[in-house]
Amino acid sequence: MRIKHWQGYGSVEAKRLDRTVDENGIVTVKIRVTGDHEWGLETKDEHTVKDWLLRRLDKKFPENGRIEYESHDRMVDGHEVCTYIIWYKEE
Repeated sequence: MRIKHWQGYGSVEAKRLDRTVDENGIVTVKIRVTGDHEWGLETKDEHTVKDWLLRRLDKKFPENGRIEYESHDRMVDGHEVCTYIIWYKEE
């Protein structure tokens, strides 16, 4: 899915790779973002991750949900690729 970059201009590709729920109701969502942008693709701000990626790519995310996440940024064939692994409690 083509989405606007979190800085408000330019666009990148974002794709949900996986979504699982464990026996304790913890949801794990894996999202890959690819493209080139002067601000990069990796953000360390929890609210940006929720609003920019998770709300668009996981419609089951609760309105006031809290998340934990990690991100891995790398270059592949001259293009930036960032993978986000996001956890939240299912309501």
